Amino acid sequence: MSRASFDPGIEPRARRMLLERRITAVFLGPRNSMTYFYSKYRYFPEDAPAWKLLARSPETGYLLFALPAPG
Repeated sequence: MSRASFDPGIEPRARRMLLERRITAVFLGPRNSMTYFYSKYRYFPEDAPAWKLLARSPETGYLLFALPAPG
């Protein structure tokens, strides 16, 4: 089985590319497999301060963020 890789060359335009694909929100949580993925690439921690928190679950710790328009 091949492993998917993330092209670090797309990081400067990652938010725009996500929005073009109609991916407008990011879901993070302690048991979400995507949280590990997000932590591995510079784009996510660097861009996260611009995200708007939409929802937080006090029971599970999951967070839902909206991505802002590309700047």
